[in-house]
Amino acid sequence: MKMAINFRKVISKRTPLAFQFLKFGIVGVLNTVIDFSLLNLLHLVFKIPFLLANTISVSSSIVNSFVWNKYWTFQNREKEFGRQFIKFVILSLVGLGINDGILYLSVNFLGSSAPLELNLSKIFASIFSMAWNFIAYKKWAFK
Repeated sequence: MKMAINFRKVISKRTPLAFQFLKFGIVGVLNTVIDFSLLNLLHLVFKIPFLLANTISVSSSIVNSFVWNKYWTFQNREKEFGRQFIKFVILSLVGLGINDGILYLSVNFLGSSAPLELNLSKIFASIFSMAWNFIAYKKWAFK
């Protein structure tokens, strides 16, 4: 008798919150690639001011995040796409405010928006906005 173990099912049934957070993290990595790539392209190549470049890059990752989190992370099949998207965007804008605020304070504290300082500040800001986003999406957007 051959016994195959489906680890994904075992893990997702025993620790659903941890598995959901893992999926959220994977989506977050994809969003981070989009966010950091656009931020650096817009600010360093096209010389757009860092806060405007950050707002554009975060906004682009918000749209990507909605689709992946709705259908994959939280597996939400609710039909009210528009209303849910509006809630998601509002919650994400709070996350953007957290991200922009921390980025602004960090860059000004370090005294530079050079590539290294900008990206270190962005990592720090992303940690705080990610925590907010997970809790907000789970509790209010995709409950």
